Amino acid sequence: MSGIDDSVIQTVKDRADIVEVIGSYIQVKRAGRNYQALCPFHNEKSPSFNISTDNQFFHCFGCGVNGDVISFLKQHENVDFVDAVKMLADRYGVIIPESGSYSPEAQSEKARMYELHKDVSEWFRDNLKKDSAASVREYLSKRGMTDADITGFQVGYAPDSWDELIKWANSKKYSNDLLEKAGLVVRKEGTDRCYDRFRDRVMFTIWNDEGKPIAFSGRVLKKDVPGGKYVNSPETMIFHKSSILYGLSMARKSFRDLGAAILCEGQMDVIACHRAGLKNAVSSQGTAFTQEHARKLKRYTGKVIIAFDADSAGKKAAFKSLEFLLPLGIYPLMLSWGEGMDPDSLYAAKGADALKECVDKARDVFEVILDDLHETHDINTPEGKTKAAHTMIQHISKIPDSITRSSYCQRIAERLSIHVDSLFKELNHFYRRSRQKNNSRKFNEETAAPVMQITEQITPAISAELILIELALNFEDIAMQLVDSLPNTFISQSIIGSALKEVLDMTLAGDWYSCRDLLQNDFLTQSRKIAETLLSPEYTQETERNVIERACKECLKKIKEAPLIQRRTNIINLLRDPQQDANALKQEYQQVLKEIKEL
Repeated sequence: MSGIDDSVIQTVKDRADIVEVIGSYIQVKRAGRNYQALCPFHNEKSPSFNISTDNQFFHCFGCGVNGDVISFLKQHENVDFVDAVKMLADRYGVIIPESGSYSPEAQSEKARMYELHKDVSEWFRDNLKKDSAASVREYLSKRGMTDADITGFQVGYAPDSWDELIKWANSKKYSNDLLEKAGLVVRKEGTDRCYDRFRDRVMFTIWNDEGKPIAFSGRVLKKDVPGGKYVNSPETMIFHKSSILYGLSMARKSFRDLGAAILCEGQMDVIACHRAGLKNAVSSQGTAFTQEHARKLKRYTGKVIIAFDADSAGKKAAFKSLEFLLPLGIYPLMLSWGEGMDPDSLYAAKGADALKECVDKARDVFEVILDDLHETHDINTPEGKTKAAHTMIQHISKIPDSITRSSYCQRIAERLSIHVDSLFKELNHFYRRSRQKNNSRKFNEETAAPVMQITEQITPAISAELILIELALNFEDIAMQLVDSLPNTFISQSIIGSALKEVLDMTLAGDWYSCRDLLQNDFLTQSRKIAETLLSPEYTQETERNVIERACKECLKKIKEAPLIQRRTNIINLLRDPQQDANALKQEYQQVLKEIKEL
């Protein structure tokens, strides 16, 4: 599920004005009681995009897209359901409680921390304008950063002082306790004395997915200064490094417009790319690329271009990211900025076109790995071929799609001059050994997770669930309808029912596009019927809409009817028992018949 309470979602919808929200993105004009605009989702010369103020709903008669204010943000900003709700909540002042028990005190402190980071970000930027920061501005200028870059990316300066931030924050009624929890100050061990964490550094503001400042990264300018080149905010209640991608709030719309996400190594790389027009660039923040980063990218795009440095450390980091990208069905490209170059230096030397040329020349990451193996192994020897093949098998094994796996096996076999059957055989051995290790590990675990029983008993209700899975996989709006009209209590405990619940949960969480992959990974081997559903051809745009909606309605009726029919059968059996209250049972029987008729 989304993790956001239904009442909060409804509050967000009630406060948000759909005309105001859409009007902040495109030009809208009144047409009677409603509004019209040129559709932002397809090219048109005359307006066919209609907005209803009464229903708070939009519909395009040209391309058929429609929905409420949350749906509009999802599609226009290229975000999932949760992020769209959060964006609207932030805009209209609705506080979304953390999952779990609601604590007004914790929520108040969290809101205060957001406010603190916003004010500190502005304070850092004000410091950058002072005479004492002239050398810092000169450094940024030499790196090619314009005033627009500095403003857009909220770059600032932390003064060379032990307590200037503390004094300023205290004057704004921010306590040292809050500053410490935010990671902006450090408390001297065994004392009540605090000092500023960031001193004499260029400051980069870090934002969450909604564009709120939540942390900072400070780069030192002087040489031979104790400590690292970069000092980052520690983990706090609003900042979790493993899930933050620097620049995501600015870049995600460009993922769709430019067709991919560019994954860089650091903040300056991201800024340089954006400056060159590559506004789809992001980077992990102060940590290695993680599974959470990969899942977040998957929400917004199916294509990733890895842009790490050309040295061995850069390649190693790039290859490591495959561990998380490949299982999600993301088969990345990889680019090199050139030996000893990064986006910043390349832009300064040769301009924006040079960066775009590197992106255009990005290569399949498996080809890059093979080139690297050719440099580190003698592929002409049996031993070298074997080591290279086993390295490639470890990567290929993470690919979820069998056709893609087969395609890569063919290409790798050709590059290594080995028979593809040998590669398939070794790949099967690798899977077998992995399963044996996993089974051994599960056997030795004291609290092993229960294994779902594989059953294929198909009742009319389960058959209807299977049809709904197929419809939900093909039509996002049908999936959203089911989220609203099919409570989990009506869904069976079968494998098929569990699969349907997963699809609806992911849809509500805004991850509808990953539903097919999830079923393929988690349910393909558990149910023959689900396997057949996944292998069946997808619906086409020409499919009659009324047929689809009628099928959905009939399936919902069968599912909701099932427990009532079972109850009717139980009542009939109880009526045969003379010790039962016949009048009460007959009344209940009539009530059940009424409920069945009303479905």
